[in-house]
Amino acid sequence: MKRAIVTAIVTTAALAAAASCSSSSSSVGPGDGGRDGAASSKTSSTGKAQSSSGAASSSTPVSSSGSSSAMTSSSGSSSVTPSSSGGSSATSASGSSSSSAGASSSSSSGGGADAGMQGTNIVAGTARLYGVTDDDYVIYSSGSTLSAVPIAGGTPVTIYDNTAGTPIDVFVVHDVVIVYSNVTATYVASLSVWSHAIDALNLLSSTANDIAVSPDSAHVVYTTNVNTGGTVGDVYGAATDGSGATPLVTSVVMDSTAAPDCFPYALFDGSYAVVSSCAAGDAGASTPATVSSFDIAGSWAATALVTNAIGGYFTVDSSGHDVVTVGVDPPNAAAISTVSGGTPTTFFGQVGPAPFLYVSRSSGFAVFSEATGGLGYASIADPTAPSPVVSSMLAANDAGLGSAAWVCGVSPDETHVAYAGGLQNLGIEIPSSLTVQGFPTTPGGAAPAPLTVFSGAYVYPGGWTADGSYLFYSTSLQPNGESGSAAGMTGTLSAFNVTTGQSVAITTNPTVSMGVPFTGTRFAYDQNFQVNSKNTNGWNGAGWADLYFADATTASEGTLVQPGVDAWFYVTRDYSNLIYSVTRGGSTDGVYVVPAP
Repeated sequence: MKRAIVTAIVTTAALAAAASCSSSSSSVGPGDGGRDGAASSKTSSTGKAQSSSGAASSSTPVSSSGSSSAMTSSSGSSSVTPSSSGGSSATSASGSSSSSAGASSSSSSGGGADAGMQGTNIVAGTARLYGVTDDDYVIYSSGSTLSAVPIAGGTPVTIYDNTAGTPIDVFVVHDVVIVYSNVTATYVASLSVWSHAIDALNLLSSTANDIAVSPDSAHVVYTTNVNTGGTVGDVYGAATDGSGATPLVTSVVMDSTAAPDCFPYALFDGSYAVVSSCAAGDAGASTPATVSSFDIAGSWAATALVTNAIGGYFTVDSSGHDVVTVGVDPPNAAAISTVSGGTPTTFFGQVGPAPFLYVSRSSGFAVFSEATGGLGYASIADPTAPSPVVSSMLAANDAGLGSAAWVCGVSPDETHVAYAGGLQNLGIEIPSSLTVQGFPTTPGGAAPAPLTVFSGAYVYPGGWTADGSYLFYSTSLQPNGESGSAAGMTGTLSAFNVTTGQSVAITTNPTVSMGVPFTGTRFAYDQNFQVNSKNTNGWNGAGWADLYFADATTASEGTLVQPGVDAWFYVTRDYSNLIYSVTRGGSTDGVYVVPAP
């Protein structure tokens, strides 16, 4: 049962992935079976609610290791939910679950480079790595203690002492560390937050199941007063330290099995929070959701924007002033409202049947799924009086896509969209085909011919290079040898040039498990993945790999940064450093920081 506030970090390199392109999600936790730790805590995820400047809405929020991408923009937020299964996921937030908050052996603050190890050892000894905050604190646990240490090294700060050894979930979102404890079988938990700014672990609620964090980490929107069944609760807004807690909507549906996706969604838009919800008892398929904005500076004053929305299908444009929703009347029509209120304006119709919506006000267009199963492209000439011109994006491919098509994402430079069609099952579902489509160069103009990338290709979360000129993908996919929540795929790694239509083979070794875009055409990735036979509880990715840094323009595996590291690494917000850990039971175990080559 998936539930609660599903949101997204907004990035200019957002990979708006759905279903099988790359299993990304905007919510982390309840029943999600992803890996421990994401590639970066600055990730772009895709679920139903997303902001634009790289925003989208897709049909199903599906969790995985998350998408690593560019810097977080001013609109958007991140949301995480607890897991009662002991598993975890990391998408817009990085994090994982633990029965003891860490490894069984001890660790201490490091401070030097070990012989044969690249970078600075900031934590010595066996440690479980959770991520890095936007203000450069590395979050890790050792024994029963959850701690933070500056990326430059120094004295660790204790966040949470889990001497009792009870299961907890830990996530890192922007500057905030989120701790769920006392998680029940229905995903209701005690919710606490920590940041360096508030310098204390603050209990927000003992009956919560989700939280959204503003990009500046100053405010949160979270669920509370959730009943024991996890089906009904309230949504509150507050400062991150818990002050000024205010009910936003009360007695609303928390259960995602309620049609039509009535559980709450939230996005931060500048000085506003935008929330969609359905009143308890109004979860029938014919009942629309209400989307409201809340003026944070005005004591969270509420304004109803749309009362006939399809639950969760809304986005915030990159200007930070407009909210775009998909409604049920007219059927699946999209409308635009200013975040402060006003009469919504319908500007294109028949979005669906599984809505995808990407709006870029700064570039003046929207990309959306059509009722026919294809994609539409609308030019929006004026934010207050849109006059769209819609042209078919997928043309002859429309008839073959239908409900078996997924949008994998819009490029950071907003010139191309990647989409997939068909499915094949290799232990996990992946698309049978992957295509890149250029946008019309003029409003209403014809779209360029689609470019076929590959059959059976897997798009990495955050898979565009930062400049939008290449799309990363893997082929020759094979099970990674893990089981349970850590099960996944490895494959080769290539970069598709959207200008030439040609691919660059980075490595033909089919053991690559993840890749992370950096600046320009540079990226980090790992290969030679192997299951960590000493790892019995799934933490730190349950595997080892060799860490590389490469450039998409060159057919080369690039530079070996460090062999034999834990397979899931993190990236600082400014992309200047990689953070990796080693848990091999030897003298080099610890957490390391290495400058990006």
